[in-house]
Amino acid sequence: MACPACGFDQWKSASLVHKEGLSTAAYSALGVGMAPNGPAGGVGSTMGVQQSELSREAAPPASFSVTGGLIALAFVTFLLGFLWWGAWLAMGVCVLAVVPTYRRESREDDVASDRYARTRMCTRCGTFYVTPRSS
Repeated sequence: MACPACGFDQWKSASLVHKEGLSTAAYSALGVGMAPNGPAGGVGSTMGVQQSELSREAAPPASFSVTGGLIALAFVTFLLGFLWWGAWLAMGVCVLAVVPTYRRESREDDVASDRYARTRMCTRCGTFYVTPRSS
């Protein structure tokens, strides 16, 4: 499919654009010198990741995480259940809400992942666009 903005037919996938804009650097250093008490030395290291703005723009969609929060809340209410009987009811509601919430999040993640897999960037004008689903 050609770019809807300029009609050019050469593109890169959003995932490739994202990966091309990431770089990891690791450095280490060794130093030796003289201190008032005599010779001294030190070692240091650092590691970092740099990301371009274009890579940030082409990043994959974030996953939903309400299910994890419900599980954590159920655990906390389980612990509070020994102090207050109403917490047992809250824990039950949290546990019962986990399955439908997980199913909904899973569907939403699948839709977002499918859309991301079909996202392209025009190599001429830099426009991001989503291709239609193939039949």
